Amino acid sequence: MVDKELLPLFCECFPDTVNEAEIILGLAEKQGKIHKKHINGVLASVICTSPIKDRDFCAEYIFACGTKPEFRGKGLFRNQLDKVIGEKAAILIPENEGLFAMYERLGFKTVYCLKAHFGGSGIFCSATAESAINAYKNACLFPKKSGLMLESAIKAFLSYGNEIKKCGDAVLLMQGGVATEIFAKSESEMLSAAKVCETALLPLSMKSLLERENIKYEITKLASAKNIPDEVLQRIFINNLFN
Repeated sequence: MVDKELLPLFCECFPDTVNEAEIILGLAEKQGKIHKKHINGVLASVICTSPIKDRDFCAEYIFACGTKPEFRGKGLFRNQLDKVIGEKAAILIPENEGLFAMYERLGFKTVYCLKAHFGGSGIFCSATAESAINAYKNACLFPKKSGLMLESAIKAFLSYGNEIKKCGDAVLLMQGGVATEIFAKSESEMLSAAKVCETALLPLSMKSLLERENIKYEITKLASAKNIPDEVLQRIFINNLFN
């Protein structure tokens, strides 16, 4: 049962429908932690986190956070973030472009990815959510969410009218004609699948691979990270499903 106190605040902060909000908050209750801040008995702010791990990398993934409009601009979120995250590694996907600057003021660094333009046919085979989950487990993307979080994320992704496609052994998540995720075992397999796309988002680590093949790309903002070394940030492609 979704937290009825939390649902109205979430809907105030995000443009999601009640159904979509329930999916995400249901995930928060099952997979993560919900950190609330009350002022005079009113729920003023919330931060939802879940651990992500890959090899020796551990961080808190902040997949939902917001402050009630009347409590904004008073440093409430900054103070709550310091208590929840502290010196731990953390990463999140800002809701919109304008929020990257705000997170930089809070001590976060911007994580970038490549938006590559291929002009491909866009003709793929249809794929299932189950095939996406299986491909994700073996994908070279780093870091990865837990299985339960991924399942809920894909359910939310599909609820927005997006599609799951397949190219060879690679599985692609398509959002408005753009491949926002390509689950493949290697970067070369990822590139092969991306070439069928008009446009695809790819990890920053693939920059030299694109340049060798004279593929046009632009560097774009992907996420915000805190307390993560620069050399690790260069390899991170945080799963974009909740954006």
